[in-house]
Amino acid sequence: GLDLEGLKPAISKLLNLLHARLSALPPGPRPAWTRLLEAENAAILEALDALSPALQELNRARASGRADELRAAAAALLAGLPRLEIMERHYRRKENVLFPRFEASY
Repeated sequence: GLDLEGLKPAISKLLNLLHARLSALPPGPRPAWTRLLEAENAAILEALDALSPALQELNRARASGRADELRAAAAALLAGLPRLEIMERHYRRKENVLFPRFEASY
């Protein structure tokens, strides 16, 4: 029942606590769900990288104060935002797949 913003600090703390232990695990075959989460992480990073130029242009246009440039930059950024929808699915998947595994183990 918590919103995503409320979960982010707890997720960060949990990952920081588990980082050393997870890093010490020997490499080997990983379950399909971990490969899926890794692929989603890569897709999220790619989507964010693709939005970076539009965001930089928006900042430049805002600093210049030119309304026409600002509108064009904002439109370019808004056009790319749907690519970030993967983040909602990704964090929901973590909530439904990863967290129950942690809860069962600890």
